[in-house]
Amino acid sequence: MNNFKMKMKKRKCLLTVLFLFTITYVYSQTTAKMLEIAYKHQSVKELKNFFYAWSTDVLPITEAELATCSDTIQEAYKVFADIYKPHNGEFIVIQNTFRIS
Repeated sequence: MNNFKMKMKKRKCLLTVLFLFTITYVYSQTTAKMLEIAYKHQSVKELKNFFYAWSTDVLPITEAELATCSDTIQEAYKVFADIYKPHNGEFIVIQNTFRIS
């Protein structure tokens, strides 16, 4: 595996882990509590309610907003778009902020 592919693989892994583990820090206790309850009850309905509440709270970035971001931020969005392949046309936004280092 060449050096570029290894770097991309590391970036993809880092972003994935970052997106998954910061959910409870990004949203209010109420929203985090909704997710905890859905998990404890193993309830798909409660999980859908959590994601619905989340989607109304956090709107996706627009192309115009992304164009005003730094090259680093734009590249981070490209990496996420490359690694995230939703099934059946459904998708979930993992978080609305992330750190790049």
